[in-house]
Amino acid sequence: MTHADRGGLLLTGASGFVGQSLLLRWLRRTDLPATVLVRAADDRAAQARVAGLLEGLGADDAQCARIRALAADMTDFDPADVAARVLATGAPIDHVVHSAACVRFDQELEAARAVNVQGTSKMLDVAQRLHAARPLRRYVQVSTAYVSGAHDGSFGEDDRRVGQAFRNTYEQSKLESEELVTRHAAGGLPVQIVRPSIVVGDRESGWTAAFNVLYVPLRALVAGAVAAVPEHDTGVLDVVPVDYVADAILSLSDAPADGRVYHLTAGRHAITVGQLADAACKATGQDRPSRVSAETFAATLGETAAGRVLAANLGDYLPYLDVRTTFDSAGAEAYLAPRGVRVTPVTDYLPRLIAFAQERRWGRVRGALAARTRTLLAR
Repeated sequence: MTHADRGGLLLTGASGFVGQSLLLRWLRRTDLPATVLVRAADDRAAQARVAGLLEGLGADDAQCARIRALAADMTDFDPADVAARVLATGAPIDHVVHSAACVRFDQELEAARAVNVQGTSKMLDVAQRLHAARPLRRYVQVSTAYVSGAHDGSFGEDDRRVGQAFRNTYEQSKLESEELVTRHAAGGLPVQIVRPSIVVGDRESGWTAAFNVLYVPLRALVAGAVAAVPEHDTGVLDVVPVDYVADAILSLSDAPADGRVYHLTAGRHAITVGQLADAACKATGQDRPSRVSAETFAATLGETAAGRVLAANLGDYLPYLDVRTTFDSAGAEAYLAPRGVRVTPVTDYLPRLIAFAQERRWGRVRGALAARTRTLLAR
């Protein structure tokens, strides 16, 4: 990937899971600058925050020197001011990747919109100002495949509002933010929308910065706290590794930026809860959970101590174990596969996810990553 004639990256969400992986790849695979917007009291504090983050990820001094961090709160910033500060760095920008989001599922709608919709609106304003000063190659909106809501059946890259109900305000606000982006694409801004599904750790190292969603039932399975799973298992677990998502966003730099949507999903490699349980038990030597009716499974969650603990820990994630949506990722696959960017079933790398999670005590151990993990991440 050569970038001799290209400008740098403007990234939001650099402290998030996908953002960290993307930023590290940008630094490792290009010699171009990156400007990141992070929440901080001022630019000096922003620079210190990002420096600490990069040190934990194993970036070297030369790579860190290419980073400029600017303070910006996604719920409250002046787009004109931010655009002026970005331009004042003197670093040309070709790519704007808006990855920052409120990913909580329990927020009131207006609170979710404050970040996911209004924050997107402000970033689009910033992008338009940068585009006017120097044409951008693309503005990338990192959305979610679960704008599909509770849709039953196939959901394609061109689908948006198909009569779906939403499980939470996260899904709804992310769809609304997509609609904002599409309107700006119609106005001439070069736009791409990427929709990852459930993002888990790196395929090779197992590294993750977030031990939520899939990791909650996975931890229970590994601990032997799940004795049974539904016999007729129809829930779809569409899971992708963070390295695939980050590699895809980088590789899409030459893809059409005409408002097109790319599903970064497992698609035909999606699995069921039962398959996840079998793979987790095989990886850890646990007994395979028995199969029971859906009614018995639901009763077990409500009537046993272990079931109640699992249900409480799952909380707002529980509906994602019974998703009836399959994601059509034909467009993304057609572009990415010839470039060597391919998704694989989570069962192929599940042992590494579990090993890393156990090493980190399922998120309880903080601090810098182990040297082995940093080396793998820094590829």
